[in-house]
Amino acid sequence: MSRDHQDKTWTVRYSSVRDPGSYYIYYPAENKAQFLFYSNSRFAAYSPCPLTPISFKAQDGLTIEGYLTLPQETPKNIPFIFFIHGGPWARDYWEFNPAVPMLANRGYGVMQVNFRGSTGYGKDFLNKGNKQWGKKMLDDILDAKKGLVDQKYADPGRVAIMGFSYGGYATLVALAFAPEEFVCDMTAIVLSNLFTLYNSFPPYWEPLKILLKKRLGDPQIYREYFKSISPLFSAENTREPLLIGQGENDIRLTKKESDQIVEALREKGQPVEYLLFADQGHDFLNPENRIRFFEGVDSFFNRYLSKKSGPSSLDKRL
Repeated sequence: MSRDHQDKTWTVRYSSVRDPGSYYIYYPAENKAQFLFYSNSRFAAYSPCPLTPISFKAQDGLTIEGYLTLPQETPKNIPFIFFIHGGPWARDYWEFNPAVPMLANRGYGVMQVNFRGSTGYGKDFLNKGNKQWGKKMLDDILDAKKGLVDQKYADPGRVAIMGFSYGGYATLVALAFAPEEFVCDMTAIVLSNLFTLYNSFPPYWEPLKILLKKRLGDPQIYREYFKSISPLFSAENTREPLLIGQGENDIRLTKKESDQIVEALREKGQPVEYLLFADQGHDFLNPENRIRFFEGVDSFFNRYLSKKSGPSSLDKRL
């Protein structure tokens, strides 16, 4: 993390999938380390499930990589949750992610897919995601699901999908374009309509518009394409229950993105649980909001992945 001008004393942070962060003073000349503190001392008493790197061939032959987490007991024919990363020009890493051990602790397998368009695998892999939102990027996720079912890891009748930001979009895409694949969906800080997304950007985000036009095209020119990959316009295809979380002060993915998909789904009688946080922006950084949100996530998945019947009445401003 830092070192003195004489290079005799370093501060070092160590982290892994089992450790959110431990801090040390390190003396390189003596090759000695002195422990300072844990970023979360309570976590040291636990032994999270391992995060295993995996790879598979997509249906067009492209190699896709990701990470598999299995609960410590009964790792076969179990309920699974696909946890889709945001960006999409980002990736999942072999690192500590607090939501993953929480889900594995509840008995779920967790799959994180670095679908085409993710970073870290070279420009060619990144560019293969151009104009593939809701198309081959979704296919990569579905191919991963097929592999887990074929290998008897996942119970095909108890597979869910969740994500934040672009991962939330990917969740809505699965809900609208592959309604038979997942039994329930959890999305947060979501985008549902690429037209309103573009129109919501403040002027100082013009560079992001330029990037999106390069990766997706201009919505004024490719209107039919943008409509075809916006889940809002295919809401009538949905079948599964949905949980949405949203910060009311989010300027990146505004409240309108969540409001309009909730309204469209409820008009067709689709069960939707909507958690709106009045004092939150783009992400649940407020600790109380984060705990409340994941309490809702925990309850939602327990209800539908355990095959218990009956939708929840959870719908309130927090």
